[in-house]
Amino acid sequence: NNKIKIFFGVFGSSNDYRKGVDLLIKSLNILDKDSFELVIASKNSLKENVSFDLINLEYINTEKELSKVYNLCDIIVLASRLDNLPNIALEAQSCGKPIVAYNVGGISDIIIDGFNGYLIKPFNYKNFAKKLKKLIKNKNIRLKFQQNAIKSAKKNWSEKNIVNKYKVLFKNLKVN
Repeated sequence: NNKIKIFFGVFGSSNDYRKGVDLLIKSLNILDKDSFELVIASKNSLKENVSFDLINLEYINTEKELSKVYNLCDIIVLASRLDNLPNIALEAQSCGKPIVAYNVGGISDIIIDGFNGYLIKPFNYKNFAKKLKKLIKNKNIRLKFQQNAIKSAKKNWSEKNIVNKYKVLFKNLKVN
């Protein structure tokens, strides 16, 4: 169908308060329900009564399956109240996906607001909805963010770049 696919993935349970599914639902309920559908992958199905289309996926076990899901979706959302450097953001960026997330923990090390996604002041679900709506409605912004996400991933998270960062770190360590 023509609906924008929004992906919300959780390694554990979507009921984990820290993952912010309640905040995400508040945001999505503000949006035009006919413009998108939520695709969710977690160890449990989301049982909330929602007014928008919801696709519950089984827990994704392989990188190949996960890559397929990322590439079938248009936007990735992170509604976490607490997170460090979430793999979902790194993986989504590597697949060239724009991300909308609350600016908590290490998420700002991955997302550059207005460049490859949107960082939202924690836990302003209305602004989260506003930025999500902007991405849903504007394909040009999505495409720009997709290109920038891939650039960011290559620049910051490539194996070569990480190896070089470790080399610098080890070189600068002082042994007593």
